[in-house]
Amino acid sequence: MKGLLLLSILLVSTSFIFGQTTISGKVLDKKGEAIPGANVYLKNTYDGTSSDATGKYSLKTTETGPQILEVSFIGFKTDTFHLVLSGKQIFKDIRLAEELNKLDAVVITAGSFEASDEKKMVILRPLDIVTTSSAMGDLAGALNTLPGTQKNGETGRLFVRGGESYETKVFIDGLYVQSPFNTSAPSVPSRTRFSPMLFRGTNFSTGGYSAEYGQALSSALSLNTIEFPVRSQTDLSLMSVGGSLSHTQYGKRTSGTAEIAHTNLKPYFGLLGQKFNWTSAPVNTDVTLSLRHKIRETGLLKFYAMGTNASLGVFQTNPSDITTERKVEINNNYLHLNTNYKDMFGGWVFKAGSSFTVNAEKFDIGADKLNQKEKSLHFKSTLQNQISEAVSLTFGAENITHYYDQNFFQQNTNSNYNSSFTDQLSVAFAETEIYLTQKIAGRIGVRTEYSSLLNKGSLSPRLSFAYKAFEKGQFSMAYGRFYQSPESEHLRFNNKLNFEWADHYILNFQRTSDHHTFRVEAYYKDYNALVKYNAADIGNPLSINNNGNGFAKGVDVFWRDKKTVKRTDYWVSYSYLDTKRNYRDFTESRIPSFASTHNFSLVVKHFIPAIKSQLGLTNSFTSGRTFIDPNSNDTNKLGKTAFFNDLSLSCSYLYRPNMILFTSLSNVLGRDNVFGYIYNPSPDSNGVYQRKEIGQGATRFFFVGIFITLSKDKNANQLNNL
Repeated sequence: MKGLLLLSILLVSTSFIFGQTTISGKVLDKKGEAIPGANVYLKNTYDGTSSDATGKYSLKTTETGPQILEVSFIGFKTDTFHLVLSGKQIFKDIRLAEELNKLDAVVITAGSFEASDEKKMVILRPLDIVTTSSAMGDLAGALNTLPGTQKNGETGRLFVRGGESYETKVFIDGLYVQSPFNTSAPSVPSRTRFSPMLFRGTNFSTGGYSAEYGQALSSALSLNTIEFPVRSQTDLSLMSVGGSLSHTQYGKRTSGTAEIAHTNLKPYFGLLGQKFNWTSAPVNTDVTLSLRHKIRETGLLKFYAMGTNASLGVFQTNPSDITTERKVEINNNYLHLNTNYKDMFGGWVFKAGSSFTVNAEKFDIGADKLNQKEKSLHFKSTLQNQISEAVSLTFGAENITHYYDQNFFQQNTNSNYNSSFTDQLSVAFAETEIYLTQKIAGRIGVRTEYSSLLNKGSLSPRLSFAYKAFEKGQFSMAYGRFYQSPESEHLRFNNKLNFEWADHYILNFQRTSDHHTFRVEAYYKDYNALVKYNAADIGNPLSINNNGNGFAKGVDVFWRDKKTVKRTDYWVSYSYLDTKRNYRDFTESRIPSFASTHNFSLVVKHFIPAIKSQLGLTNSFTSGRTFIDPNSNDTNKLGKTAFFNDLSLSCSYLYRPNMILFTSLSNVLGRDNVFGYIYNPSPDSNGVYQRKEIGQGATRFFFVGIFITLSKDKNANQLNNL
């Protein structure tokens, strides 16, 4: 009996020993480096172990037959392997792939300043814009404090990296906005038509932008409207230049906002003297309506409408004889409609929308009359899918119809000149974003366009790559080719022109944290097929061609700090620009008059709780700009203006929880900034060409406003705005 028991124990022990399997090897990453502490275990069993400091592991088990070996470690994707256990030793080296965490992963930043609730890299949110001292609540005014922009005081528009203002295009919710700036007389600055508080996010691309956007040689400004209001409220503003009233009605599925705003500068001009000889001060009336409706849990329909009537009258220097003035009167009617729908279907994000714009302008220029009307209709749809954790795909199509009509009556010849055209731009684009690792990402895109008017097509490649060098810092690079149809003023004479185009090359370094942003970017732009013409024969189609060219290169630097000084947010930007062009009526390659070599901005905002106020300061500096001086002894007849400098101050005072008093004063030092000169076409008896300055309409501009919010929601107070 004892022998039988001993035999049984021996048989069981032998069975245990010979039925045991050892699985061993190393746990490595894709680069072959050891991963210590990785969990290695058989699924649905209690058999497991961890890798040591060198990545080695050894697991013993009595399990037999088909089994699943699972290996996991924080920051890496869990991997599984199917094994058959038969008591024989198994050697298995395992390589784990990094798990992509989009919050910590590299982001492509070359050429792009982003600000939104979803992005870590925040540059300018709506409140940054309205509280920037020099901006006076204007979107373009605030963007002109960022690197890459060229301060152009006589227009107020966006000039980016050696590009003309028409080379920057604006999009709202991905849809094209025609004529985004208010109509104005020559050398009188204008503002953007849209309130920055309408938008929840801004993407200002100073170059190398996405294949989704086109028809812009230099820059794309993409604005995203608020998705859905959070409360019902009424907002009232009383300002030294006018006032506005708006009401938002919140509903769980449907919400809407209506606003009326009126601006009249006549009372202000009556109190403070102006350098411009106004006959009728600028008057603007804007009516806006926005609706939001949730179709279902994932579907949102948005509608936005804006209508504007604006007028002004001013005496300006007569370019044919600067000793005299001519009266310029302008009336503008503007309508913009924007509808878009966003939803999700089976993992695909679907977006579709349309925009319609009418811009009708009437100019009385002395005895001459100019009536001009432009219409645009834009249809667009996109599909986006996160194919995998590391790969996303976007593609879409769009169609833009552009109609232009101009009628010019010339009094001294008693003649009417009419010109009009219609162009259909058909577009398709595709783009993929790939995260090769947590540290390396790329975006590859292509865009194709066909113009019915030009009867020509284009193919635009777009490439961007980024490498995360360390936890907070990364390098990015981008290349792209960008096409744009010639301006309407040229197409009305010759519609057989070609696309203008430019190549962008960008290298970027950026370091970001919760409170700091440092960014430096170098770029080179190569312009081709720019429009040229003979100024003396501008009406002759044969004198207008695509023989122009040019380049722009430079370095942009940006620093923002929200931590070093308590309750203080400031940013500093600097741009160096080297550019030349041979285009339009230029007889040689030279620096265009809108470009300045050095541009510097300092913006400071400091909150003082004791007096419930935020104090603001903005200082803008640009070096002198070149101009043609017929009196110059220089071979090229070039002159240069003095430098531009503007120091502006502001104060936002929280009078009550729902009321803010805002004041600002521009050009505090009273510098007489000159933007250029206008010369008589003929010399006087001494052989000298007389000239007049192109300067500011007033030495300083003072603004005061009271902003009131009324709501049953106790959280809807103006303290949040400070």
